[in-house]
Amino acid sequence: MENKINVLLLTSFKDKTIMYSVVSPPLGLLRLQHYLTTRNISCDLLDFGLTDGQLGEYLNLIESGYYDIIGFGVAQENMGLDLGLIWDLRKRVSNSRKRCLFIAGGQAATHNYKQWITEGELDAILLGFAEKPLYELCMKFSEFPNNHISQIAGNIDGIVYCGIDGNFVNRPSRQLAESEFTELNYDECMDMHIPYEKYWEYTAKEGSVEKLNMDTQKFFIETVRLYTSSHCSWKCGFCNSHSFLKASQGKHSRIYRLKPTLIHQLILDHIEKYKPKVFLFNDDSLFDGSKEGVTHILELCQLIIESKKKGSIEPDVIFNCQAKVADFLIKEPKVRRVNSDLIDVLVEAGFYHFGIGVESFSDRLLRSPSINKKAFTEKDAHMVISALLEAGLSPSINIILFVPEATVDEIVYTMKALTNYILKGCQVAMTPLMRPNPGSPIYYQNDIDIVNAKWVNPHNNRIVFYPSYCVPNDKKIAEVVNKFRIREFKDMAKIADIEQDKIIKSLSWNPSVVPRTITALSVFLAVSKLLDRYDMVKFFKETVCEILTRNSFQLKQESIN
Repeated sequence: MENKINVLLLTSFKDKTIMYSVVSPPLGLLRLQHYLTTRNISCDLLDFGLTDGQLGEYLNLIESGYYDIIGFGVAQENMGLDLGLIWDLRKRVSNSRKRCLFIAGGQAATHNYKQWITEGELDAILLGFAEKPLYELCMKFSEFPNNHISQIAGNIDGIVYCGIDGNFVNRPSRQLAESEFTELNYDECMDMHIPYEKYWEYTAKEGSVEKLNMDTQKFFIETVRLYTSSHCSWKCGFCNSHSFLKASQGKHSRIYRLKPTLIHQLILDHIEKYKPKVFLFNDDSLFDGSKEGVTHILELCQLIIESKKKGSIEPDVIFNCQAKVADFLIKEPKVRRVNSDLIDVLVEAGFYHFGIGVESFSDRLLRSPSINKKAFTEKDAHMVISALLEAGLSPSINIILFVPEATVDEIVYTMKALTNYILKGCQVAMTPLMRPNPGSPIYYQNDIDIVNAKWVNPHNNRIVFYPSYCVPNDKKIAEVVNKFRIREFKDMAKIADIEQDKIIKSLSWNPSVVPRTITALSVFLAVSKLLDRYDMVKFFKETVCEILTRNSFQLKQESIN
């Protein structure tokens, strides 16, 4: 018999803070939805990435009191927007005079549960992997719909709520066992359907193929994503992923990876269901440079290679993943070299794009508290990126431009290094400022200034402050950031549009889509001028002309000259 509980899950708003992003299925929320619906609990899911933040058909259901529980996948950088949504929906639900639990989950909620519960007046925060706690909450609420949240959630692990006395009650998740990780990330996923067709159609209409294929011939809409490891083993200063399970369990957990045979079965299952052209591993720890990690990825590659030979995986299916510079290094006494054997096997299996978290081409900044990447050097980064390019692979270099400890010279040096790699065919994923998210080491650094964003609650006039970005220590850089209110990539893009428009007009060019490389170089041009580094302006302009000449981009040679 179907349980008389109706649940609505909502994503946060689309992240517009990086250089380019594609709307993808919210796998975490889809997993929650699948877990509930296969256990006879009705669950709808609304992805604001597809609706541009509109409630659409769900508005009437919310106002009529149809839902018993509404869950939010909140994001720290969107705290003002997410709190505004929570309060808006609370007002709409209250008109129906029916009780509805408001809950949230995910990394932001787990690391900052006190503020989310207080300012959102949420009934509860679900911690860590939330499938089982959410199911238990639904069952308890259906049984005791009028009880206080402490009576409903009192025996559930992996949940935080306010007790009757107003104090927070944090019931940590049970220690994650490897069998449970496999159940959630393999058994459940093998049985669920992900509406990739909706997302591929949306991406096609958004023009993403043109935008990305101006830079690479191997971007395809038909991309599926896999998560096959529990969390990240690295402790980068700006990241809170590594501490997510510790925050939910109250203790550390070792990294779990799905066995290569199970990942292989997931790949075959996704090929049968969705017929993708690309697999994207979103793991932070698909492989990590350790002996165990290298063995893991080599075994997976061999299974893929064998399946391609047999025809169960098409030869042109591509595999992309996140990786770190140190993942490709062999560290011998007094010698550091690239693991060329690993790269050869990755090439044979069909791996192509690698999102490489370099962050900066300054050894000093790599070792700074805000980055804290001591496992590799600038020399290592150049060595690995060059080796990937020589193998015919496509590294995408992730950069934080205004690292708090950076000097003007270090920023210029990084932009120049990036430009040289753009000329060699690399892609760039650029974030202007470092985010001090709760749970990240930099959030607790006393010597780094943090600027808070402000949101005023229109329902009670409470002012909510939440961390927005780290202030650059260099006065010149900080002055530029403050003067032009640079917070996200879109803010830099507005400044760079002036340079980009100059390029287009000077060439009598009328492109339907401006290549990302030109956008990146326009940013570098703008930043050089803002920092009074006019010695670099000529270099970036010449690079723009070289790229346009090389790629033709429907321009006549004389126009470029």
